[in-house]
Amino acid sequence: IYIDPIVDIFCGIVSGSYDPNDKTGYPLGVTDSHFVYPNGKMEYLIRFQNTGNDTAFTVIIRDTLDTDLNIFSVVSGVSSHNYTFRMYGPRVLEWTYNNIMLPDSTIDLEGSNGFVTFNVFQNPNLVDGTQLNNSAAIYFDFNDPIITNTTEHTIDRGLKKLAVVDTTTDGISNINQKSLMIYPNPTNGQFIVKFAEKVSNATIDIHDMNSRKLHSVSNFSGYQTSIDVDLPKGIYVVSTNSKGEVIKQKLVIE
Repeated sequence: IYIDPIVDIFCGIVSGSYDPNDKTGYPLGVTDSHFVYPNGKMEYLIRFQNTGNDTAFTVIIRDTLDTDLNIFSVVSGVSSHNYTFRMYGPRVLEWTYNNIMLPDSTIDLEGSNGFVTFNVFQNPNLVDGTQLNNSAAIYFDFNDPIITNTTEHTIDRGLKKLAVVDTTTDGISNINQKSLMIYPNPTNGQFIVKFAEKVSNATIDIHDMNSRKLHSVSNFSGYQTSIDVDLPKGIYVVSTNSKGEVIKQKLVIE
C-alpha cells in the first residue's frame, strides 16, 4: 500500500447532531465525566455547516486553547477543505477558509458540511481533577460567530470514579474500566479495546444481551487492538479473559 507522507486521512463516525456546528474531543473519556489519563495526546474535531440561505465565501474558525494543554505541541490536522492556519494572541488557534464557496444546506445538504482536526498534548503531569475544557467560534462571512459546545475532560490517574453500570438496565455489573477501556463508545462498529497492562493470549468476545456470542478475537497479546464489527444498533457486552480474570464492559452501537 502506498502512503503519501503529505496526505492525511481522517476516519470519523457519521452521526446526527442537533447543532451541525460542534466540537468533539478524543479520546471521549470514561463515564459522563469523560475521565482520561494524564500525559496523553488529545485530538479535537470541529465540524461546521452552512445553514444559511446563500453560499458562504469565507469561513474562519477560532479556538482559544485551554491553559492545561501544551500550545507548543499543537499540530493542525486533516480538513475537508484547504485552509491557512496560524496561532496568535493569548493561545488562539485560527483556521481560515478563503473562497471556500460552501453551499447552503438547502441547496446541497452534503456539500454544506466541513470539518478540521488538530492534535495537542496535555501539559505534563496534570493533577487528578484537572479539567480540560474547550470550545470554538465559527464565522461564516460577516455573520456573528456560532459558538460550539464545550468539550469536557477530567484527569484521573486511576479512573477511580467510574460508575458501575446499573444491572437493572443492561445486566452488567462490576465493570473494571481501569483494566479495560473501549473507545469511541458509543460507536458505529469500529472501536479500540485498550488494556491498562499488557496481556498475553487474551480472548475478547462480544455478546448480545441474550448472551449469544457474536464476535471473538483469540490469542491477543499487547496493550490494545482495533475491532470492526457489523452489528445492529443496541447494547452489547465486551468480555475479556486473561490469566483467568474475566472483565466485562458495555458497548453501545449507534
